[in-house]
Amino acid sequence: IIWMTDKTSPYVYKSTNGGSSWTSVFSTGADAKAYGMVIGNDGVNEKIYIGNDGVGVIKSTNGGSSWSTVNPGGLAISDVATSSNGTIVYALDYSNKRVYKSTNSGTNWSQCAATGLALGGTTPASGIGASPDGNTVIVADSPADALFKSTDGCSTFSVISSITTGTSAGQVNFPYQVEVRA
Repeated sequence: IIWMTDKTSPYVYKSTNGGSSWTSVFSTGADAKAYGMVIGNDGVNEKIYIGNDGVGVIKSTNGGSSWSTVNPGGLAISDVATSSNGTIVYALDYSNKRVYKSTNSGTNWSQCAATGLALGGTTPASGIGASPDGNTVIVADSPADALFKSTDGCSTFSVISSITTGTSAGQVNFPYQVEVRA
């Protein structure tokens, strides 16, 4: 199964045949501008989380047949990340420059202390990723051309990379998304 989010209506699509055809899941409740998407599986349910601009975070546990809002408090969510089992979930609020965390699959949320996470510029951070156990969190801050890392579940962060900007080979401009797998 392939999932895709789009910034124009109908926003969320699903393919069950390797991308040969696509079905909108707009009518099932995924009906806001979808940005980041992440999937976790606890062995029983596949948990799909989508950051929806203006809504917060939506979640499906039945393959996208229905969605529920599991709002962490911020409505301008640019990306979401989860542990491999979908229990620990992070949401990046790009408008307020905050990180939210849930340790129970989105039922309850708290704002991370995020000490040391100095999100810069008028264009906010855009990407967040989490390790399979959910303890390591990486935030991509496009305006600062930097990646921030937390190894304590988002209490404290430090810069792990200042990326040289430019257009030459080997240079990266505006890190946008990040994924953590080890």
